[in-house]
Amino acid sequence: MSAPSGFSPDLLAEIRARLPLESIIGRRVTLKRSGDGRSWRGKCPFHGGRSPSFSIRGQGFRCFSCGEHDDHSSYTMWSERVGFAAAVQLLAAEAGVDLPKQPGQQQDDAEEIAQQARERAERLAAQPGKSEGRDVEQEGLG
Repeated sequence: MSAPSGFSPDLLAEIRARLPLESIIGRRVTLKRSGDGRSWRGKCPFHGGRSPSFSIRGQGFRCFSCGEHDDHSSYTMWSERVGFAAAVQLLAAEAGVDLPKQPGQQQDDAEEIAQQARERAERLAAQPGKSEGRDVEQEGLG
């Protein structure tokens, strides 16, 4: 069985297992561990609230103020302004997961996109707490 995007559910699960959601969102949002130690809290990056209404637990996030919720790929789609396939490619490169070749996809295009995703993941990993050198506060997201 394959996800509508052509990526298998097992592949998407492997990417999520290798990348803690708090490490991805924590690049743009200051997060603090909750009192029970099982979740993370911070200010919502979607609506820029003043109080920490945003919560990450397991492989999902939710804002209790604006209602935004989902997982790794949807957050990456929003934060990087890319489509689903590009978000999966970025996350896979960062997680060190090789993506299978997609039928009908040009080999050169796939390799170029994968290389760009790896380079972007390396830049982001080298800048903890920042995304492409922009502070959360400068982005107006904190």
